[in-house]
Amino acid sequence: MIIKKIYLENWKIFRNPFERDFTEGLNIIYGPNESGKTTLIDSIRTIFFSKHTSQSEKIKSLIPWGSSLSPGATITFSHHDELYRITKKFVSSRSLIEKFAGGSWERVAEGDRADNEIIKLIGGKLPSRGDSKPELWGLGQTLWMVQGQPIIEKEQSLNEETISSIQKLIGAVVETDIEKKLFNQIMAQFLDIYTEKRRDFRKDSKVFIVKERIDTLEKEKDELDQKRVEKENLIRDIEDKEILLQKKKPGLTAALQEKDELKSKINLAHEHRLNREKLNEEVKRISSEYKYLTNQIGEIQNNENHIKEIELNNEKLIKEKMLSEEDLEKLLEEIETFKQNLKDLTEIYEQKESEHRYTRTAHIAIQEEIELKEKEERLKKVNNLEQEKLEKRKKLESLKAPSQKDLNIIEDYYRKIHDTQTKLDGLGLKIKASAQTNISGTIHLDDKRFEFEIKKGKKKDWISHEVARISIDKVGEIEIMSGSEDVKEMKKQLEELEIEFEKITAPYETKAIEELRDRFHQKNELDNHIKRLENEIKGQTKNGKEILIGEIAEHKKRIESDWSKIPENFDLIKYAGNEDKIQAKEISAKKINELEKELEAYKDKEKNLKKELEELNNKKDAVQSKIRDFEKILHGNNERKSALQNSLENLQKDGFTLKEREEKLNDISIELDRKERALQKYTEDIEEMENQPEKAFAECENKIRRLDQDIHQLEKDLAEKNGKLNSMLVSFKDTNRIEEELFFLKEEEKRLEVEASALELLYDLIKYYRTKSVESLSDPVKKMVNEDLKRLLGIKYAVHLDEGIKPISVTSSSWGTVIPIENLSFGTEEQIWYLFRLALGRLLSHEERQLVVLDDPLANTDASRLHRALQILEDAANQLQIIVVTCDVDKYNWLSNANYITMEK
Repeated sequence: MIIKKIYLENWKIFRNPFERDFTEGLNIIYGPNESGKTTLIDSIRTIFFSKHTSQSEKIKSLIPWGSSLSPGATITFSHHDELYRITKKFVSSRSLIEKFAGGSWERVAEGDRADNEIIKLIGGKLPSRGDSKPELWGLGQTLWMVQGQPIIEKEQSLNEETISSIQKLIGAVVETDIEKKLFNQIMAQFLDIYTEKRRDFRKDSKVFIVKERIDTLEKEKDELDQKRVEKENLIRDIEDKEILLQKKKPGLTAALQEKDELKSKINLAHEHRLNREKLNEEVKRISSEYKYLTNQIGEIQNNENHIKEIELNNEKLIKEKMLSEEDLEKLLEEIETFKQNLKDLTEIYEQKESEHRYTRTAHIAIQEEIELKEKEERLKKVNNLEQEKLEKRKKLESLKAPSQKDLNIIEDYYRKIHDTQTKLDGLGLKIKASAQTNISGTIHLDDKRFEFEIKKGKKKDWISHEVARISIDKVGEIEIMSGSEDVKEMKKQLEELEIEFEKITAPYETKAIEELRDRFHQKNELDNHIKRLENEIKGQTKNGKEILIGEIAEHKKRIESDWSKIPENFDLIKYAGNEDKIQAKEISAKKINELEKELEAYKDKEKNLKKELEELNNKKDAVQSKIRDFEKILHGNNERKSALQNSLENLQKDGFTLKEREEKLNDISIELDRKERALQKYTEDIEEMENQPEKAFAECENKIRRLDQDIHQLEKDLAEKNGKLNSMLVSFKDTNRIEEELFFLKEEEKRLEVEASALELLYDLIKYYRTKSVESLSDPVKKMVNEDLKRLLGIKYAVHLDEGIKPISVTSSSWGTVIPIENLSFGTEEQIWYLFRLALGRLLSHEERQLVVLDDPLANTDASRLHRALQILEDAANQLQIIVVTCDVDKYNWLSNANYITMEK
């Protein structure tokens, strides 16, 4: 099958119609990432192997983003020298296959019939549901590489169609028709019993159904045995609970009688608790009063002592504060003196700084004037260069000279005319005349006429191409004709060449080839001269002449502005109109240096004064801070003294003296001691009088509650278990029938398992026979791959194929060992699969050229191997249609016979 053309519309990124043509040899599809290369290739698989009615996620993803358009595509292809066209639309569901016959397209099938018809033509299968998978693509499973998947995974076998094609090609006979029928029958029976991969019994097989029935009956029997045990256990449990119930009822009666006897003791315990709690409250009250009075006496004594300490501390602080105030006055006087000195120094510094600023301004103005003069000279040079360039440009425009391309064409025609004329002269009629006496007359050479006169003893030569007619005065006429058709054809060709030569040289008003060459060289020299002038102008102006003119004007403004900033009485103002700018620049620079030294010296003096002044201010701040600290401490002490005096007055406002308070404290202490002894006696009797009666009463109540709950629960359990027993007795079944059925089913199970084992053995023998037969198919493929592998890598590796005719390992000549293909570098593994696809494609192209699709197959191939890999690709394209998809077209540029297909819209 050969792809001729692909047309896409509303297909993913191809919202607008997109069409590309393919040759039957090598096609290189190139473009940047996201340009639609993979989408274009994937459309082949989708159109051929997806139902037009499919609603899968992949089909939905074809719809252009943000739209509800129906994706559509048309592929034109040839198959066995017949031309076909398949058109499919998804979402709106349309399928049409056509055949080109008698100069027009004829409809073959539509709808589902068209889907099936395309499968009949190119092979493969339609998916039963969902998206199409590689194993359904017929020969495309192996020959069409999927993006990002250069290999065919281990678990994926080559489909039956690929294997059958190889068998047919090399004449391998795996099995006869009778064997095939028998094998298919055994396989069908095997698959009726077993699952293909795990070899478990199928759920719809007889042996599985029998086993399930046995499991069900055994479970049912186990359940009945379990129920029998449950019934016996239930009866024993009911009997036990009835005995326990009869024992607990008398215990409840005795516990209720005991509770009535304990009630009188509980009343005495409550009375004892009330008296104890009342006495405890009195002890707490008296103890609180004692504590309050003790604290009050202590607080009065503490306040009086603190007031005396504060008064002594204040006297000391006042003396220290007075000394600090005297130090502060001395520091303030010294600071004023330093400030005056600093002010005088600052005035001198500002005067010098102004002089320095005017000097720098004058220096800048002088520098600007020097730069202005240099730029004015550059502008003058630029104007001269532009004038020269204008003159050269006029001369170039007036010169009629051909371009290099036109000159090459003219010279080509000139050589062809010269060569044709030479050949024509060689084939033409050569006339030689030798006069034995004076002769004269007329000669006609083709369509040209000449007068001639030959003196006695002289000779004359002429050349004519077709006809020569000579009229000799007083003698007669001679006519000579050429019969050569080559002469006529060559003469016609010469005339056509001369006409074309006239046309292409007409614009230059001359046909002299040397003059045209001279003009071409003059034009080149003028072009080069103009370019040199432009470069020189560019070098002089950098950013352009207008910028240079603007810079000159800006310089003048700045110079004028700088001189206007300098006072008229300043000594450097005299250099504003001075021509000797170099001397002025040196004088101003020298004065700037002198002033900068003076300013630096004044700065040092100012720095030292400020440092000393800062130290004095720091001392002043420290003294002031110290004075403020004294004032804060005195103020705080006075506030604390006032607070202590207020507290003392509040404590003594009841009018009692300290002695009276101490006497009252003694009386409270005596009463508190008496009450505490009485409370101690009550506390010692708590266990006997309160805790023991209450504990006994609580235990009795708990015992009554537990017995009551137990009796209630026993009665409830008995009712439930009796109900369950009655229900169980009604539904109880006999197990004899189940055991009888189990016996017969197990006999049947044994018989079916024997049959299944025999069928499994037959199935394994068939697979072994087929595997050995299929191994013979791998030799031609392996031979072709190894030949190409030798071209690409030398004798380094030899590839081995598995029973499914897929590359599985290589033998390394370096180590003499077999290496699994997945242990090689990814680049080498990729190259082996690349060669495998090309070899298999060439092998299968024996009757019809096959299509091989490769998605950037040499992405990981280094430069040293790339040219050999591409040579193999170009050679394979003589037998195959190959479509290569790549982002890097440069690596394929040297392929001379490739059809380059860009993805640019």
